[in-house]
Amino acid sequence: MIDVTIEMVQKRGAQIPLAIMRFAMAFMLLWAFLDKMFGLGFATPAGMGMIDGGSPTKMFLLNVSGPFADMFHMMADFSQITDVLLMAGFLLVGMAILLGIGTKIATVAGSLMMLMLYLSVLPITSNPFFDYHLYYIISLFAIYMGGGYDILSLKERWMGLEIVRRFPILL
Repeated sequence: MIDVTIEMVQKRGAQIPLAIMRFAMAFMLLWAFLDKMFGLGFATPAGMGMIDGGSPTKMFLLNVSGPFADMFHMMADFSQITDVLLMAGFLLVGMAILLGIGTKIATVAGSLMMLMLYLSVLPITSNPFFDYHLYYIISLFAIYMGGGYDILSLKERWMGLEIVRRFPILL
């Protein structure tokens, strides 16, 4: 059982809520991967998962409207590549965030994914500038910079690996 005491909360400060936010972000990305891979009937209809031959990106990209529509429509022509990149991003970034390994790369890659998703939904109808994709980018950097990987992660073990010590980008 996890013992959270007042002393621990005072010592760790924002690290505890940032770690919770980290787990929520990892769950969101890994759920998106599972739903799009297996067509669980949530965002991806049952029987339309990638494992069933469906494309998690093609119809989405073809239906983009707004200032970047041409770019996203062109990407739809390469849906097999965009499918693999999107699914790899959801899985790898989600696992890195969950485990607390490769956090620099996960922060940058996750932010780039969210930026592309943000650009694909412009113009936003509920708010002309801000939507939840930008919130996810801010959250990723807050988790990274605020010590959200210092609790319940494999960060220490990861940092002890020789390859990580040789190539600090892998932190």
